[in-house]
Amino acid sequence: MMGPGMGHAMMGGQAPNSADATARLATLKAELGIRPEQTAAWNAYAATLQATGENMRTARPADMGAVHSMSPQDRQALMTGMQTRRDSALAAIRNAAEALLPALDDAQKAKAQQLLPGLAPHGPGMMRHAGMGMPFSGPGSMPAR
Repeated sequence: MMGPGMGHAMMGGQAPNSADATARLATLKAELGIRPEQTAAWNAYAATLQATGENMRTARPADMGAVHSMSPQDRQALMTGMQTRRDSALAAIRNAAEALLPALDDAQKAKAQQLLPGLAPHGPGMMRHAGMGMPFSGPGSMPAR
């Protein structure tokens, strides 16, 4: 079984490809034992993870080396924007995970609390399972609601 979260490739490492993401989502789905009647709720959660991961990948500057040649003010503005997008992404994933919970039985909920990005209390990366690649930095890393 994989640990909580989903990898930290997004903010500076290699972003996993969509095949990795699909495989990791399938693994999570199997680990939770998603039943046919839960598929719609699961698909909504998975779609949020995929869209959020893709948005974060495309929002990152293509040439991170160019950041070093920016003025301090421009670099700060870029980093502030990246942090704002990250916070919004984490909130969207948490909301999607919380929307999935009512469709799960108690055993699945317990697993979800430990495995799913948006619910897992901490981990090296929120999107390791789905391959989306946005990092968690530990407890309290989720934006407050």
